[in-house]
Amino acid sequence: MEQLPSIKAARAIAAAQAAAAATDPALAECLGAIGELIERTGDPEAVFAWIHRVFSREDLRMVAAQHNITVHETHAPADEQPAETIVIWTATGGLAIAPQGQHPADTLTQMRAAIAEREDEQQKAFKFQASVAQAAR
Repeated sequence: MEQLPSIKAARAIAAAQAAAAATDPALAECLGAIGELIERTGDPEAVFAWIHRVFSREDLRMVAAQHNITVHETHAPADEQPAETIVIWTATGGLAIAPQGQHPADTLTQMRAAIAEREDEQQKAFKFQASVAQAAR
């Protein structure tokens, strides 16, 4: 006898099917695949957590490429793991070292904060250099 999906899974499948019916074909195909995963696993939370991780990893890859940052996950012993992502800047980009097992969304948030901080510092340096050049005239 085939096991019926849980109420949560059945609701998630129904929501995916309803959304797929009201959207363009490419998105409908994606929603259909999500519905099939939920149906197979019976665990919508796990499916959505997996999807979030996949999309976060892709966002992280794109932002890192835009800023010429290489992202590495540390393989240090547990007691030597950094508490959060560390970004080391070079003249041409940077190196982001993420704690082992950290969710890509957390790495992305921390890396974006480091990028914003660096851009702010660069803007301050530019203004300072401009003021020095102005004063030298």
